[in-house]
Amino acid sequence: MSNKLTTKFYNKNSYIKRMKIFFSKKELKSYRNCFLSERKKYFNYFKINKSKNLLDVGTGKNSIALSKFFRNIHHFDISNSHHKYLKKIKSKQKKNIITKKADIENHNLKKYFYDFINLDGVVMHTNSPQKMLINVFESLKKDGVMKIFIYKRGSLKFILVEFLRELIKKNRLKIQSPYKNNIANWLLDDDLYVPYIRFYDDKELLNFLSKLNNNNKKNIKKKNVNLLKSIDTKNFHHGETFFIKKSNNIGNKNKKFSIKDRTQLNKNFLKKDRFFYKECGDIMLKILKQKFKNKTLLKISIVNIYKICLKSNFDPNYDYIKKIKLLKNELKILRLN
Repeated sequence: MSNKLTTKFYNKNSYIKRMKIFFSKKELKSYRNCFLSERKKYFNYFKINKSKNLLDVGTGKNSIALSKFFRNIHHFDISNSHHKYLKKIKSKQKKNIITKKADIENHNLKKYFYDFINLDGVVMHTNSPQKMLINVFESLKKDGVMKIFIYKRGSLKFILVEFLRELIKKNRLKIQSPYKNNIANWLLDDDLYVPYIRFYDDKELLNFLSKLNNNNKKNIKKKNVNLLKSIDTKNFHHGETFFIKKSNNIGNKNKKFSIKDRTQLNKNFLKKDRFFYKECGDIMLKILKQKFKNKTLLKISIVNIYKICLKSNFDPNYDYIKKIKLLKNELKILRLN
């Protein structure tokens, strides 16, 4: 199976069509500063000069933001909208960017060519993350860096997102966004309807990345990764990042190693956060098994719970107990439906 469903989704729900601000000077500067800050903390051995090659997969914003730091930038995305927009910008000002509409899982990349590979918010949306990572990693030079940003399993936002996606799927619902804000509208569609959102156990993912890099864990740096806890609805950030420095160009000849995504919606996992399970987790699992009489009320509750997701996303200081109380009230309404 290919990424045709994801291609179709992002052609319709592209950043370009929904959020012009996404490519604003302010956003581009913010991403550049983030790159420099992460380099200083996680891969300061990486020297910035105009002789290096970058592979960037995704919307194209990051390609534009980082174009001043690299000689050549090869951008790939499965969305025709993103590809066309970047091609338009390139013709005007960014001459060192080459953009292609392609599925990076299967595309034939140059071996040992790239100094930096940027997979920012990409891996968890692909049909076969394992296949994509193996393919992409072979194109990285020795001592090159691959950045992987993914959603955080065990965070409040993405436990709720997975819960809502299951309700929508089982009940075949289409949720109308209540927001006037384009960013909130796009986030709702992206969180609830993108074909794939995959979540990983941190230890399993670290083990996979280590095998990918010839069993070298020392060359993997982690941001917002907690190997001691798999769930913490109060404190976990909604995303985490891995930075892998490639050990050599030999490659791991044993391609049988694999990585599987893991659900968050089971009793054993949710009980690891005792307070959350007692207040909300147990009710959520019961709700997933019930049939609903009133689909209109179900849709209203889904929207209200998603608003709690956005609070977790944009306002990490928003009172945790207050969020749990709001969530518990909505879950009680669902149980009565």
